[in-house]
Parts: sequence; C-alpha cells; structure tokens
Amino acid sequence: MGVVLLDKAEGETSFSALGNLKRRFNTKRIGHTGTLDPLATGLLVALVGPATRCARFFSSLDKVYVADIRFGSETDTDDCTGQILKTAPVPVMESAADAAVAFLGEIRQIPPAYSAIHVDGRRAYERARAGETTEIPARQVTIHELASEIIDEVTLRLTVGCSSGTYIRSLARDLGRAVGSAAHLSALRRTGVGPFHVDEVSKMAETQLGEVEIGAALLRLDGFSELSVDWTVATTMWNGGRVPAPGGSAETGGRVVARCGDVLVSIGRWQDGFYDYDVVFPKPEIRND
Repeated sequence: MGVVLLDKAEGETSFSALGNLKRRFNTKRIGHTGTLDPLATGLLVALVGPATRCARFFSSLDKVYVADIRFGSETDTDDCTGQILKTAPVPVMESAADAAVAFLGEIRQIPPAYSAIHVDGRRAYERARAGETTEIPARQVTIHELASEIIDEVTLRLTVGCSSGTYIRSLARDLGRAVGSAAHLSALRRTGVGPFHVDEVSKMAETQLGEVEIGAALLRLDGFSELSVDWTVATTMWNGGRVPAPGGSAETGGRVVARCGDVLVSIGRWQDGFYDYDVVFPKPEIRND
C-alpha cells in the first residue's frame, strides 16, 4: 500500500471519497494531503497503510487549480453554493484579467467564513452556520503562477499555481472587489499536487484512482534520493541502530529513501555522519534481497 491518486467527482465530499478507499483497501489507515470542497473536482492524494506515516512530506506541497470566477455577485461561502450577499455591475472581462495579475507573488488572504480553519478552538464553518460573526485573521500565501482565459461576458477562468493553504474562493472574492465589482467561485478543479497530476489517474487505471508505491512517490519530491542497502544494514535500520554515512561522509541535508532490493526499509537523512531516522517501515517476514 502507498500513495493513491483519486479524481474526486463534483458533489462528493473528501470524507466520503476517503471512506470509499477504506472499504476498497479494507483498512482504517487512510490519510489525506489536503481536502477538496464538495463543489470541486480533481486530484486528491491519499496515503494508505504504513504510508500514512509519511504524511508530513506531502502536506505542504504546492497545488494547481483551474477556477471559474463569476462576476456580478458575492456569496457568504465565496462560491456558488452560498447565499448572495451583494450584487454589483459586471466589469469588462479584459479588465478583470488584467487585475488578476496583481495577485501574483506573496499576498495576504482572509480565508472564507465557511472554511475548516480553527478560530478560537472551533471550525470557522461551525461558527458561520451558528450565525456567529467571526473575524478570521489574514494569512500569507503565495501565488506562483496565474493565467487567465475569458469564458463569457461574466466568467473568467484562472489557472492558479499556489502554495498549500491558499483559498481559491478567497481569490475569487478578492478579485471581484479589486475591480469594483463582486465575484464568487463557480467551478473548481484541482489538477496538480506537487509532482502529481490528475491526468495520471486515467493513465494508471480505468477507474477514478491509481496507485504509486510510497518509495517511488517520495523520490518524486524535491530533496529525496535513494540509498540501496544490503540485508545486514537493513536489519540494523529495522532495529534502529546507528548506520554511518557511506565513506564516513558528514553530509547533511536532503532525505534518503533506503531500500534493500525491492523492499522499502526506511526514510531518513544523514546528520553528523550518521543516518537520522524519520520513518522505519515494517520488516518483511520473508527475506527478499
């Protein structure tokens, strides 16, 4: 078991999608690397079984979205599922596209009132549903890439590459305000999470999901390299023993995926000339090196 790439359908909750994976793989050990709103479709990256111990390496990966922003009204949820709070004249779409460029780079963004972030110990959406007015602090996020396409006289499509924690609903709301109008998110699809792309799902399987072995998935992340070890060193690692760096090197830095043949042994890094453990995987019952 390892990394599962899932193309979530519109209207499905991330919780439901993960529940389906639990039943499919007959395990309760399922972790996610970032959920999607029911409105959104696209890539969910889930971790199954022992791979859940590697969640920290996937949780802050950049994301890529394709977002349709509809101008003329703002809603309480900042998307098309909410109640309209105000309306405003629709701007010329070319002007909206030009204004979107200003959101490139590091920006401060206030998450939607209906979001899962905690405010004084409670989820923001719980407070919103209870009719409470909550002041949500702004957070710094980064928009790495942004491209626009005019869909019609009221809709602008943005392709957004951004840091983890960015709310595209907030981007839609703020763009509407920036052009003196009002706007909300009308459609959203996540196409990328770090090095993983939603197109891989259909290439790997006829269903809406595909699997990647956890070691192979980690090696696609920045800063990871592979280390081949023999059974003796692997056994030392399974026992948590000290493993010196090859050649006595005092190398530090990126993480290492240790394998013995086709068996994944551990994840760690060289620190002061020795292997510093992050994760040790279960030792196989049958030697296979």
